[in-house]
Amino acid sequence: MHALSKRFPRLFPVLFSLFVMVLMSDAALAGAGGTKGNERGSMIMMLLLLPIILGFMAYRTIMKGFAKSAAKSVLRKAASRDNAWNQDKLKQKAKHAFVELQQHWSKNDAEGSRQFLHADYQEMYLSELNGFIARGERNDISQVQVRSVDIVLAKDFQDDDQDVFVAQISGQMNDVIMGANGGVIRTQGSRENSPTRSINEFWTFQRSGEDWLLANISQDHDVVTQDVSLDAQSLAAKHRAGEDLDRAVMKAQAWKERSKAVQRLIAMAVGTAIAIAGYALYFWMFRSMWRMVTGWF
Repeated sequence: MHALSKRFPRLFPVLFSLFVMVLMSDAALAGAGGTKGNERGSMIMMLLLLPIILGFMAYRTIMKGFAKSAAKSVLRKAASRDNAWNQDKLKQKAKHAFVELQQHWSKNDAEGSRQFLHADYQEMYLSELNGFIARGERNDISQVQVRSVDIVLAKDFQDDDQDVFVAQISGQMNDVIMGANGGVIRTQGSRENSPTRSINEFWTFQRSGEDWLLANISQDHDVVTQDVSLDAQSLAAKHRAGEDLDRAVMKAQAWKERSKAVQRLIAMAVGTAIAIAGYALYFWMFRSMWRMVTGWF
């Protein structure tokens, strides 16, 4: 670290000056009751929490990598038996359903939405939409931009109607609640008074014949950090249907869950190491700054 200090001697006074300026402006604005003071306070809090945030992001990124790899393995085997499991087609299906359902949702079009929904999910999905209709409101979704669609879970069973895959959909869109008179009731963006919000959702699709229908929407990362992909169809070729097959599937599920637990430990170790390294860097930087400041007097 001392070598780094010698290599970048001008870094520390600049950082120290910026930090002092933020503190002073924050105190002045907060004392005046200004909203900018709150923004400065949020900036300081963000800086203090940054190592933890980076560690947590690393944890999620690693777990997503493990999940995508496991899902890809199942998809490759399943697609060799059945073209309905083609990964590119599944991604296209997920993206198409996402965009189309946003349009139907914006129009309070329950009947148009129904064609994309699995029978077991229709009531739950449409109940919220019917709530808007009953209140005379409309949830206007516009400017939908899908950045990425990643398959993070795949389960292929002997019974095709049990097959599921989960697509993590990321991007952004405008989200506004409109009243019966066409006026804006509220915006639902990521920032206050802004309609634009980020998309990071997990859409579960369940097979229905040759089609895939939406069976759940969630923002919970448990599908990545807890659930496991499974190729039960391959086991069916090795075990008799019935209790023998059920035991084999349960054994495979348990083994994958143990593997997932090991993956979580690895991801947590990396994330923790990043957070600790971040705070160690903070300590070193501010110690160096303090030595410089005290050396001036």
